[in-house]
Amino acid sequence: MRKKTLLLFLLAASVMMTGGCRKKSQEKMDLTSTHTTAAETMAPETTAAETKSSKKPEETTKAADVSASVSGSTKIETYHPKDFPAGSIAYPVVAHMKDETKQSQVNDLLYQNAISICDALDLKNMDYLTIDCKVVSLDTSRITVVYQGEYYVKQGAYPVQTFYTNTVDLNQVKSLGINDYSDAYTMAGYLMSDDVHFVSAEPESTSSLWDIHFVAAEPKLTSALWDYRSSQSIDYFTDLLNKADFPSKNEDTSIFPESFSYLSNSTLYFSIPVPHALGDYAIVAYPMDGK
Repeated sequence: MRKKTLLLFLLAASVMMTGGCRKKSQEKMDLTSTHTTAAETMAPETTAAETKSSKKPEETTKAADVSASVSGSTKIETYHPKDFPAGSIAYPVVAHMKDETKQSQVNDLLYQNAISICDALDLKNMDYLTIDCKVVSLDTSRITVVYQGEYYVKQGAYPVQTFYTNTVDLNQVKSLGINDYSDAYTMAGYLMSDDVHFVSAEPESTSSLWDIHFVAAEPKLTSALWDYRSSQSIDYFTDLLNKADFPSKNEDTSIFPESFSYLSNSTLYFSIPVPHALGDYAIVAYPMDGK
């Protein structure tokens, strides 16, 4: 009887010890799992910090990467004219194109067009020249850049506002103009019509590289612009628009185009020169979809 009782006692103790060990083993697995989850959560933060610190300052603030579906990206660099420290012109540099030869040609074309305004200005008689640029679109077929800024002639009464654009076909490595989207005569007719729509660029952060937001020009300005355009003729505007955009239609490189255009979101935007009191230039918006 004693042997039987002792045997049962030893069997019960063995079961309890086995259960205790199993419970400790389960607790140890849960702890390991917790640490593993924490490590996985922390890993991206460490990687992001390392990546951020390894970037060059100018690339961090001025690089604009396009979506993964686009085989290219762009960053903004600045040109300073020789012997004119008060001059600066921002321009884009395209990177990561599949064809490196075309990439070099595209960048040279963008650069030459961006700084060509210097040929039209007598920098020796300038107090300053400041041009900013904004890449409004970039895809596998083309890049569109808008330049805005001002310059001040020595002893001038006021600074002059300037606006120009450049759309480059990345495959053909050539600049596109208003006649690639419509035709000068049609746009001149729209400008002279009662349907013409003048717009102004909406103020926004200078760090934003993508797109320009336009709003309808103020009523007083619109009225004054209507009066100005009415003082011109359709022939004048047709000739103006036929000479618009890069490349320059003039053999004399010192003559800078007076009108520029670009297409964005089914709207064709083009500029015309106007008196300084009206802003030096006006921007017209033409809906390509007829809306």
